[in-house]
Amino acid sequence: MRFSSKILLFGEYSVLQGSDALLIPFPEYSGFFDFYSDYSNPNSDEVKSNQILMGFMDYIQKYEVKGNIDVERFSRDLSSGLYFKSNIPLGYGVGSSGALVAAFYHQYFQPNEDDLLVTKQNLATLESYFHGSSSGLDPLVSYINKPILQTNGRVNALDFKNFGIKPFLIDTGISRSTADFVSVFNHKVSDLEFKILIKNDLVRLSNLALNLFLSGQKSEFFAVLKELSQFQLTHLNEMILPEYQSIWKDGIESEDYHLKLCGAGGGGFLLGFARNENAVDYLKKKYQLRISSV
Repeated sequence: MRFSSKILLFGEYSVLQGSDALLIPFPEYSGFFDFYSDYSNPNSDEVKSNQILMGFMDYIQKYEVKGNIDVERFSRDLSSGLYFKSNIPLGYGVGSSGALVAAFYHQYFQPNEDDLLVTKQNLATLESYFHGSSSGLDPLVSYINKPILQTNGRVNALDFKNFGIKPFLIDTGISRSTADFVSVFNHKVSDLEFKILIKNDLVRLSNLALNLFLSGQKSEFFAVLKELSQFQLTHLNEMILPEYQSIWKDGIESEDYHLKLCGAGGGGFLLGFARNENAVDYLKKKYQLRISSV
């Protein structure tokens, strides 16, 4: 069974300060458990993945979650050459570790209950091995393969996938560490003045853009998105690669499209929203960008 990557449409960094969040599955990239194609001579990627899973096994035995993990079967499978076969780019903000954790939860976990919040908490505990801490949202999206809306502390699965306003992704071609950029943000937010700015402006704009997006109010959405894009360019400048800042500004000035961070930023993908297909074609031609639809 394949487990897809994800895209955090709204909530990057602001969710750390209590904003709502909206995530969707992104089946363009996915992963699943498999065994060495040749046990006597596995390739380097297979071996590396198996070693990561070995470390993950050591980790899960130290932490309690609400359910039963079949560690014995997991250990046997690892000895038989189990690895996570994936085309999800690492360090791109699309949930490579979340898909792995979702696959593990599906195959080796017996939950005591099916409550979505408990599942999210369990997945957060498991994914913390990869990032030091986790909200559990990334693996939850991969696990249930539905959009997830987190609002006012509640988590809901959404049954529809066509939101009417089409996002796109720009591939920067540069991998980065989520933990490094989250650390930068946490240092910035330790300043009280910056924290108030995040609470009053970033959280407000992110929540408003999310709600307008879900309700399909296109003109109002793009007006708020412009403010959100400008806020990130001004106050989260460290998370935007220098070579993409002029493209970012171009969108704000022309209002034909707007860019925002996709996850932690610093590389990986950039997330964009265009008023029409012509704006996306313009981006591709003028800047020679690798763009894909969501």
